[in-house]
Amino acid sequence: MALRAPPCWKSIADRCVGRIVEIHTLWTTEWSCKSHVNKIILVVVFVVRIVWLLLGVLYQWCLRVMRHRILYSNESSPHDKPLGEGYPVIPAKY
Repeated sequence: MALRAPPCWKSIADRCVGRIVEIHTLWTTEWSCKSHVNKIILVVVFVVRIVWLLLGVLYQWCLRVMRHRILYSNESSPHDKPLGEGYPVIPAKY
């Protein structure tokens, strides 16, 4: 049985590929005939956009994980129960 990525990963991958193509196109068209200072600014903008893209992907992934945990959690946490419920009772020694 082959492992397949969930459909949500396809949309994230499509957005990433589209953004990388957009950044690459901007990079190749803007790089020619630029001064040294402008090239440094362009590199900084390029790095910031890549970091922003990665942060966006990480944020979307975290949202999906949290949504999955909330929707599909069948067990309640011991912290949700009042003290004494759900724990084994240990008899006191007098």
